[in-house]
Amino acid sequence: MITPHPIAFVHQGWEKTEDEANARLIAAAPDLLQACKMALEWAAEYPKYREWAFILKARGAIAAIEGKE
Repeated sequence: MITPHPIAFVHQGWEKTEDEANARLIAAAPDLLQACKMALEWAAEYPKYREWAFILKARGAIAAIEGKE
C-alpha cells in the first residue's frame, strides 16, 4: 500500500489576498515556463541578444524550475 505524502502546507493567518496571488502564480507557472523557453528560442536566432538581461533571467528561471541551478 502506498502511503500518501502531503504536497503542500497551508499556514493559517496569511492574508487571503496573498493566498490568492500565490494560487494565480502557481496556475500561471506552465505559461510562464513556456514564455521563458520561447524567449530563449528567439535569442538563439539572434546571437547579439543572448546576453540581454531578460534572456539571462529566463535562463535562470528555467534552470530553477527544472532543478538545474
